[in-house]
Amino acid sequence: MVTYMNGRRRVVVTGASTGIGEATALHLHQLGFSVLAGVRRDEDAERLREQGLTPILLDVTVAEQLAAARAEFGDQPLAGLVNNAGITRGGPLEFVPVDDMRQQMEVNVIGQLAVTQAFLDALRAGRGRVVNVGSISGRLATPITGPYVVSKFALEGMTDVLRRELHSQGIDVVMVEPGGVKTPLMSKTSLGFEQIFRDGPPELAQWYGPMITTALARTRIALASRS
Repeated sequence: MVTYMNGRRRVVVTGASTGIGEATALHLHQLGFSVLAGVRRDEDAERLREQGLTPILLDVTVAEQLAAARAEFGDQPLAGLVNNAGITRGGPLEFVPVDDMRQQMEVNVIGQLAVTQAFLDALRAGRGRVVNVGSISGRLATPITGPYVVSKFALEGMTDVLRRELHSQGIDVVMVEPGGVKTPLMSKTSLGFEQIFRDGPPELAQWYGPMITTALARTRIALASRS
């Protein structure tokens, strides 16, 4: 039995402040796990602490926070790691700022690897499982969401490599691929499409206007249908 403090099996969930990450962390807590919930803001940490979780300040792109988390918790067996932290950037790839693409990959792919590396010894000790939260966008490319799609396709590949490399060590690596879910991330996607239209150069609307309009309409429908 993998134990931690109060005898509960221990899991880490990144990106636990809202949406799928928060729901996952709370569900695991209800199932009897001791949940270390990764957040970036103190107010989110306090709110989750009041719900029985153990918040840890963990921006997956900040090496110092990863090192601190590993130093505090890394030698204690882990039953699971849920890599959920992520952002979304959009726009026609022709006009996507390269820095936006770098940030997209840094959070959604490199950050997930960094967290996994930080907790692998603990996962070995607990014969734990890594769960990467992907997306249907990692299987089906859609226009105007290029940076997000690229990151999720990359996460698919990374997950499959880790699955093969860690299987013989007793660590399962799996991916879940949600479709449209009404979360703050989807709302941010909708606002991002509106900003693309508003701030892009004239030729962006000329060449990609119908695609952006369709993407925005679909996002609004998805948000409305899950209200």
